[in-house]
Amino acid sequence: MMKMSYDRREESNKWTTPFAPSVEEHLVLINEGARCLHVNPSTSILYEVYDSPSVRVNLEYCTCTCRQWQVLGLPCKHAAAVIRHKDQLLYPYISDYFSTEVYRKCYSFPIYPIPDDEKPIITDENMEIRPPLTSIRRGRPKTKWIPSGLNPSIMLKCNRCKEFGHNRRTCNQPIAD
Repeated sequence: MMKMSYDRREESNKWTTPFAPSVEEHLVLINEGARCLHVNPSTSILYEVYDSPSVRVNLEYCTCTCRQWQVLGLPCKHAAAVIRHKDQLLYPYISDYFSTEVYRKCYSFPIYPIPDDEKPIITDENMEIRPPLTSIRRGRPKTKWIPSGLNPSIMLKCNRCKEFGHNRRTCNQPIAD
């Protein structure tokens, strides 16, 4: 069942962390993954993280070559390894979108349902299901059987020497009497 905005608002009022619980769980997982990664600083903002494959992390632009940080808005395990290497907290590198404050603002006002007075009433009696539109292909229809990749192809057998791999026209064997 879908949660209503009131339920989400009441649930978020119980949160004590700066970010949503799902984000906090994600942070725990990426910290676990970041523990075994080795970090090599290139500059004060650019780092190389040894993983398979090795990736580049830029802390100023919040980017990683694995692209997870840019897509999710949450630091990936490579970024977490760099942030841990610098003895900093992960929270400043997380998008504000995931904060409990923004979540509470989203559900602070009621979301009213859309009335369906103007929608047409469709019953099963009025519904007509038609076959899909198809088009006739141009050209002569194919009549040859094309073997699929699952079926083994038919081996040629010579009528003259009775060997496989060629036919009578391409046979090189001498004619036996």
